[in-house]
Amino acid sequence: MTEASQRMTRSRIRKRLGAAMVDFSILVASDHFEIDDISAALSSTVDIEFSPKPTKLVQEAIAVLYLGTVLNTDEPVNVADFEKICESGIERAEIRAGNLPKSIQVTIEREIEGEMEPDEEPELFELPVDKLDQLRLANRISEEEFIAAIVARHNAAPVGEDEVHH
Repeated sequence: MTEASQRMTRSRIRKRLGAAMVDFSILVASDHFEIDDISAALSSTVDIEFSPKPTKLVQEAIAVLYLGTVLNTDEPVNVADFEKICESGIERAEIRAGNLPKSIQVTIEREIEGEMEPDEEPELFELPVDKLDQLRLANRISEEEFIAAIVARHNAAPVGEDEVHH
């Protein structure tokens, strides 16, 4: 892609993401879009190469929302505010589902050692298999990259949760 094509693509994605956020707020407030419709939408597959169910992509959606609210440089929101945003969203969902929540609490604990330098990013084979699968399902890596990482992982010394302790 040319640099101009990349900019145009990024602009289109930004607009689609903004429109999606408006769509979500309309869905939550709408009496015409039932909970069963939401459930059906999340149980079907989406039209991408590996066709995962949208529920498999919830982590990606949360990551986007977190990055867009907490790490937005124009109007930063602290983690406690993000927790309140999540609590409010869950409360609205419970009410929509016909439940009266007594208390909802979201707690985010994070420990950050520092920012990763580009050359410090882990090799694909160093990632846990479930993370590799998530990257593959989200089309962040190709099927070939996924297979190569699995093969490299199999041939590499044990890391992380694969380590055997006696």
